Amino acid sequence: VFYSDGSFEENKVFIEEEFTDIVFENPDGKQISFILFDPNREILKKVAFVKSFEELFNQATNAPNMIDRFDAIQQFRVYPIETKRDFLCDRFSKESYHLIKNEIIYQLSADTNNVKTIELFKEAIKDIDSKVRQTTLQVLKQIPKSLKNDVEILLKDSSYVTMELALDNLSKSFAKETKKYLSITKDEIGWWGKNIRVKWLEIAIADGQNEHLFELLDYLTESFDFQTRINALNSIKNLHILTEEILEKIFNCYFYWHTKVSRKAEEVIKEFVKSEENKIIIKNYINNLKSEERKKLLKLLN
Repeated sequence: VFYSDGSFEENKVFIEEEFTDIVFENPDGKQISFILFDPNREILKKVAFVKSFEELFNQATNAPNMIDRFDAIQQFRVYPIETKRDFLCDRFSKESYHLIKNEIIYQLSADTNNVKTIELFKEAIKDIDSKVRQTTLQVLKQIPKSLKNDVEILLKDSSYVTMELALDNLSKSFAKETKKYLSITKDEIGWWGKNIRVKWLEIAIADGQNEHLFELLDYLTESFDFQTRINALNSIKNLHILTEEILEKIFNCYFYWHTKVSRKAEEVIKEFVKSEENKIIIKNYINNLKSEERKKLLKLLN
């Protein structure tokens, strides 16, 4: 039990019955600031503990453990932005752990017309923790013009994941400048699964540069590691283009021994069959396969 004067009382109780009363004496009549059951989440449990806005405010501000502050801030989701904006912006600048900062960013993601929130996002884009920068790009599907210059800096970020997100979001938000963004990142490969290069090819092809399709399809082959193939499958799905050549490579992935590759290929096939036009292309291709392969693939069309 935390009191408004900064003091607190702690009691360890063994709960052995379905119902257990936990009693704290308060002879001095101190004002209660907030109460924590199992501080720092040390017990595996489910808890329903309804608290007022003031109690959550006090817990998020004064709880000594990060996870207890996070729990309080997470419960602010039910409140309108106008009620919590000032508090969340203030907490963002005072917190250092990415879990709390990311929760604040998430809750303010729809508030991009507010000057104070925009300033918070500018701070988040420059945050020392890459997870905070990445979360900012993930929630800002449409980048406001007021953040455009700040996000463009992330095209040369120290994190390859951040660079990929920045390239993708900027190209979607400011389509007329796609070629500029592609030029800035044309020599970047990325890390696991060639993440930046595959995303670069996807964006270039979507921009009408079809000469890059050959390279993207090459990344679907067994010459490359499983993560590169998965990234390429995702790009093919995003591009919504299907030919017999593309289909052949997707099916090769589907019959590949690595389950992550085959499952991603199955996901892509199921996405394509939602289109009647693509479904015809797939059926015609399947009819020319061996009976065993044909039988397995036909199940995906249902």
